[in-house]
Amino acid sequence: MSEIPHFKIYGEDDPGIESRIQPTLPLRDWEFLTRDEKEIALCEFRNKDSLLDVGPIGFPDNSGEEVLELILYLNHRFLRTLPGKQLHNANYSDEVRAARADFCNIFLEESSELVLVMLSTLLSWRINTSLLDEVKEAKDNEIKNELINSAFREFDSLANVINHIFEQFCVNIWITRSGVVPRQDDKIIREVYVPVLKVLSDPKWKSISDNLSNMFADYQKQAYPEVITKAHSTLQGFLQILVGIGKNGKGELSRLFAHAKKDGIISDNLFSQGVIGAIQSYIVSERANNSTAKPSLNTTTPSDALLAMNVLMVFLQHCLHNSEQNT
Repeated sequence: MSEIPHFKIYGEDDPGIESRIQPTLPLRDWEFLTRDEKEIALCEFRNKDSLLDVGPIGFPDNSGEEVLELILYLNHRFLRTLPGKQLHNANYSDEVRAARADFCNIFLEESSELVLVMLSTLLSWRINTSLLDEVKEAKDNEIKNELINSAFREFDSLANVINHIFEQFCVNIWITRSGVVPRQDDKIIREVYVPVLKVLSDPKWKSISDNLSNMFADYQKQAYPEVITKAHSTLQGFLQILVGIGKNGKGELSRLFAHAKKDGIISDNLFSQGVIGAIQSYIVSERANNSTAKPSLNTTTPSDALLAMNVLMVFLQHCLHNSEQNT
């Protein structure tokens, strides 16, 4: 019997071929991309998303309403800076064309902060808030998950486009359902951050998701002590929701941990006890030594803040997994 031939793509057994074709770069801010790199990224954005599409010739161009609203919003919010200079000076008939040109100019020329405000505003508009309102009324978990995923369908599609661009150009951030997070090892992002933040997009967890968004924003602003403060308060608020009790106060976190163990939300085997005990001690210690909760002589570094975020996210994942198994 003749063997079926298997055609091998050149280099498929060579793990180093990708880095030789496209060398890996250190992670960097958006503004450190070259003009050529940003133009390639903008072209990819045009190809994968409808925001900058032009309507058919001879027909009214109704495709530009979203980009027009986006640039109008930026001009209203930052009037003195005036991100959309062409739109501001445009005739009514040319507004959409001017808004598209302004979007491209901001994408190519402006600071990382303005580009991220523009993109994250656009992303927020792609969330179907009406469906999220329905989630609050739904009783069945399967229906709730379907509604949440439907509500974020357009958001996820655009986030995937932007994240692919960020990944290819080694930009140091990643888009999630809870906001912009610092880019790390792909395994941490894909196996911890993405699944946890997907679960927390349920309106039930809105307060926690909002806290995490603020924590990630503080990291971007280099407010590292505030990151640790928010990690502690997020952990406490998360446990309060899970166990259904709690109030702010000294020693409250210890009582919440004990209650969570009793309810099976935190595993009570010997291995988990050691790991969870270390996490609990770490978060409490960091709050005491490196946060804004108390005066501190220590300098909180980016590594301190990033470790606190990662420890928190791993703990949330552990609890969410156990909570799901217990329901």
